[in-house]
Amino acid sequence: MTCQFYDFKNGSFNSPRDSLTRLPFEVAASTDVSEHCLDWKDLYLTAVKEHIPIKTVRDKNSPLRIEDEVRHLFHKKYAALKKFRWNKSHQRKLKLRKLSQNIKDHVRSKHRQYLAKF
Repeated sequence: MTCQFYDFKNGSFNSPRDSLTRLPFEVAASTDVSEHCLDWKDLYLTAVKEHIPIKTVRDKNSPLRIEDEVRHLFHKKYAALKKFRWNKSHQRKLKLRKLSQNIKDHVRSKHRQYLAKF
């Protein structure tokens, strides 16, 4: 899994500040504060995007073979577990067991596919 974030460590705070001071921000006679906030937010985010680099980081704790499909099954399992804990019925217990077994099968098959590559 990868995510992106602004690398403030290698970015400069003075560059976006200088960029924002050079841009004209006109305050109209309107009393709509939310509109002014949105305009300022757009100006600020464009200045940050121009001057601060974006870094992409991969989660090293998540194995490559675990994909979105398996993650989706995990979310379904935990939702079923939450429902089972709320109301412990036999039907919910069977659904939880079925989802757990389905996850195990998917992870095993993904692991076999991963090992078959080498």
